[in-house]
Amino acid sequence: MKFVSFFLLVFLVISSFSLCADEGKQICILYFNDLHGHLQPYKKNPKDQAMRGGIAKFKKQVDQVRQENQKQNITTFLFYAGDLLQGTVMSTVFQGEPDIQILNMMNVDAGCPGNHELDFGFETMLKICREDNLFPIVCTNLYEETTISGTGNYLYHRPLPSFVVLEKEKIRLAVIGAITPDAKWTTHPKNVQNLIFTNPVLEVAGIAEHMNDKVDMVVVVSHCGKELDRDIAKQPGVDLVIGGHDHVLLDPPEKIGLVPVCQAGDYGDYLGRIDFRLEKGQPVFLQNRFYPITEELPEDEIVAGIVARYAGKLSSKLGQVIGKTLVPLDGERAHIRWDETNLGNLIADSMRVITKAEIALINSGGIRASIQEGPITIDQVYQVLPFSNTLVTGYYQGSQILEMLNRSVSFPQGSENGAFLQVSGITFEIVDCKPQNILIGNESLQLTKKYKVAITDFMAAGGDGYTGCKEGEKMENTGYPFNSLMIQYLQDIHEVSPQVEGRIRRK
Repeated sequence: MKFVSFFLLVFLVISSFSLCADEGKQICILYFNDLHGHLQPYKKNPKDQAMRGGIAKFKKQVDQVRQENQKQNITTFLFYAGDLLQGTVMSTVFQGEPDIQILNMMNVDAGCPGNHELDFGFETMLKICREDNLFPIVCTNLYEETTISGTGNYLYHRPLPSFVVLEKEKIRLAVIGAITPDAKWTTHPKNVQNLIFTNPVLEVAGIAEHMNDKVDMVVVVSHCGKELDRDIAKQPGVDLVIGGHDHVLLDPPEKIGLVPVCQAGDYGDYLGRIDFRLEKGQPVFLQNRFYPITEELPEDEIVAGIVARYAGKLSSKLGQVIGKTLVPLDGERAHIRWDETNLGNLIADSMRVITKAEIALINSGGIRASIQEGPITIDQVYQVLPFSNTLVTGYYQGSQILEMLNRSVSFPQGSENGAFLQVSGITFEIVDCKPQNILIGNESLQLTKKYKVAITDFMAAGGDGYTGCKEGEKMENTGYPFNSLMIQYLQDIHEVSPQVEGRIRRK
């Protein structure tokens, strides 16, 4: 009897030890968001000297961290938080084909869709998400509406799984995905006409609290923006929110109670990292850091070869005709940096239409070429708009808009200053280097009224001296790059003939 009791005791001790084997285990979560097709190193704006990003360097950095963690018995996961696609000519032309191929090679553990995953159409997004051997892409608040044949009734279902449970080295993570509800309005209507975007906070809450006792951590990968991410982080059961959509570097991550809310900038500039230790069955935050992806880093040779092959294929695609202009489009430096031009009007109008803003402003230094009358090719659009600028919307008082116009027209003739603005939704006269008789539509500018304005991320960061642009309210980076936006815009309307309309009149 004593013999049996002894072995029973040993069994219980061993069992107890095995159940607690992962107590104290360290978990490293790597993450990125808003890559927007930036597979090649790039310059953020004309004033940058060094190249940034590059997916071959990014993968090499991921591999190095994994190798170091393996030596230290740290379990590593890699997540992405949406907007993988749309933003470079390579992504636009090949509709994300190389992007997905390389992320699969990178062994991403899970991700969520961003609103720009819908830019090539819902069916294209589904095809990408359902590719064989693709890492899980999860989303809990996206529904597709279908009609039940012969009944007139509707059926709603999730086209993507709402969550996935991952297990690695005895660590179990539940990963819940979410997408911004604004996708319904920020994406072309034809791509979202049968889609329903529900409240991500409520959808996540309905899953997280039931998962917490079944896994070691509940992670939300969210392309909702940090405002909604804060609310998601408050939901019972959520341990971590990996976010995207805002294009911001949250360093350090925001803490909502004990729950970190993370975001790693954009375009593959940084690889984010956050570490936890399991203590008494709960994840305890240890540290966070960012790995900058700079030009001196080594490359993954296989990935670099894939990017080079697609770059070679791209040269034959750049001549693809996407539209037609019935008039020459004037982007000449001496003209566009001093006065209204028809090309400036076309670009500003497209910004205002896409964002549904009341006003659009673009610094003329971002417009670098003209287009002759006739067919318009992809290559020509990228010559006109060579920088990786995105559209930002915000609300500004009339007094702030007046300050922007004052700066725009303050330069003497012959200065050819790139801060001069091309505009849409607004008209004014220039008298002695001052704006006067300013109209928004048919009404005078009201200094205390707030207007929704579309600008560039370059201006939103204070570029070209527009420091007041940093003071807007409800600022949102839409992720829409100029060049890809113009390609889509021209494909949609196909034929253009913009005119100089008297939006800017010099007296």
